[in-house]
Amino acid sequence: MEALNLSKRIESISSEIEIIKKLKAGPVSEIYLCTFRNIKAVLRVDYSWASFLPFDRNTEITILNKIEHLQLGPEILYHEASNGILIWRYIVGTQFNFISGSQTNLIKNLGVSLKSLHQSILPDRDIGAFKNSIATYEILLQEDSKETLINEGFKLYKDICEDGTDYVLSHNDLNKSNLLVDDRFYFLDWEYAGANHPYFDVATLCHSLSLSSEDTQLLWEAYSNDGSLIDIKKLDQWILFIQYLDLFWRKSIVKFSPIHKDEMDIASLEKKLFLLNQLI
Repeated sequence: MEALNLSKRIESISSEIEIIKKLKAGPVSEIYLCTFRNIKAVLRVDYSWASFLPFDRNTEITILNKIEHLQLGPEILYHEASNGILIWRYIVGTQFNFISGSQTNLIKNLGVSLKSLHQSILPDRDIGAFKNSIATYEILLQEDSKETLINEGFKLYKDICEDGTDYVLSHNDLNKSNLLVDDRFYFLDWEYAGANHPYFDVATLCHSLSLSSEDTQLLWEAYSNDGSLIDIKKLDQWILFIQYLDLFWRKSIVKFSPIHKDEMDIASLEKKLFLLNQLI
């Protein structure tokens, strides 16, 4: 039924689209390589349950259009947010797989690229975006709220989200699968983008790329450009929260799409979080 739904929505887009091949089928959407109006492009089509998850496709489109001059994200060619459809110009690049000690300049460039995003002006309607996402997770996971790990995750967020730091325009999902590099860095998958604490994106990069303390400081020096040292305690708290957030996301996916339960492997993540808590 879902496959038929996706097929009908793709057919409804335009006679000017030609599907070349499926690139990815994730728990939220399917991604296709295509041509659109004779331009090499990428099509993303959401599954029906994506609308229940804590992101806003309209905000994603607004932000991508607003930061187009930064050349950090994909160029939108067509969008139909109400139907879960987005087409962007194909980006030439390779996934960034960091090798410690051999890619110093790339880490510095990544820090500079992130800073250019964080210095962008926030869209007015987007100020509370990430906080709203957390509030949505709290609603979605009400039945799981008695679980110790779920409660600890929400409590940690409340402890660290308000420390007097000004929020910035953040990507909020900078795992390595969303990093492309060619002659510059490109960030993919902007559905969670919005106002957030600047340490969130930094922590996501450090965690996703498994940066050493030396590489973390290199990233921070390029990002801050003021010779300051990164606050390791604050960074570690955000890295821990990011893993709780992953748990929130996985549980939400399983709630709406039980077929992905094995893929989400919630038990392994819960075990990891339990062990991390033992070290605190």
